[in-house]
Amino acid sequence: MRPTLHMLEKEWLENKVVTTTPIILFVFSIFIAIAMFSNSGHFANFSYQYSFSGSQTLTSMSGFNFSLASILISIAGVVSIALSSAYFPKTLLKEKQEGSWMFWRSMPVSDLHRHLVKLLFGLIAIPLFCSFFVLAAELLFWIVKLTSGQQAGFLLAPLTFTHVVSGWIEFLGRMFIVAIALLPLAAIALAVSQRTRSPIITMFVAIYLLKLMPILLFGFYGVSHFVSAVIDLPSSALFDTNPLSGFMHANMLFLLIYFMLGVAGFMASLRFSKTDE
Repeated sequence: MRPTLHMLEKEWLENKVVTTTPIILFVFSIFIAIAMFSNSGHFANFSYQYSFSGSQTLTSMSGFNFSLASILISIAGVVSIALSSAYFPKTLLKEKQEGSWMFWRSMPVSDLHRHLVKLLFGLIAIPLFCSFFVLAAELLFWIVKLTSGQQAGFLLAPLTFTHVVSGWIEFLGRMFIVAIALLPLAAIALAVSQRTRSPIITMFVAIYLLKLMPILLFGFYGVSHFVSAVIDLPSSALFDTNPLSGFMHANMLFLLIYFMLGVAGFMASLRFSKTDE
């Protein structure tokens, strides 16, 4: 357990962007909260006018807290996926370029252990860091609601501490499903990064070639449908009402092939890691 924690700490020290980015997002949230609090008089006027707009009373705004939570979840989720997508193609390549590759090979840590730690960091630790932004931002707006009384607080009227906690838990649950959806791609990225100096560009070009070439050469759309289906899995888990809808609606053969490719990519990455080049 201790070696794993030390290796996770090493990954964090070498990838501080996974913590600085959520902090920057929270700073923007503070500015928004200050703007809401300082302009509470305008919100009060808006509340007064809105309450006399016939059937569109304040109850029609009751979904605002869910919109706020969904916005925060969407922002943090997109940032988390972007950070993970940037992490996997470069992590092993960075170790080789900086020389730490040989250091870890000299330590009593297996290649399998190193790979599992990198998957754990990229798919679990990064979303966990981003979840703290969701929790902190929702707590911040909850405090704004409590301190603004009937002014800016009317926009956040349904927001309670229970909603704050449930929003955080929802984000963690969605990102766990996103992690499952990204797992095969992450394993493939680890393998590709050991055979090219531009793994992101290589994977980007390869994905589009896989989609277009069978159509152009044979008029076959099956590969294109497969690529589109598996690429959409993370976004479906993040944005759809049911985070499992992407898996539920996907072709079972596509899912089987996708995870088999992930296993092949992981085994290839382990094999590549045994070489010095």
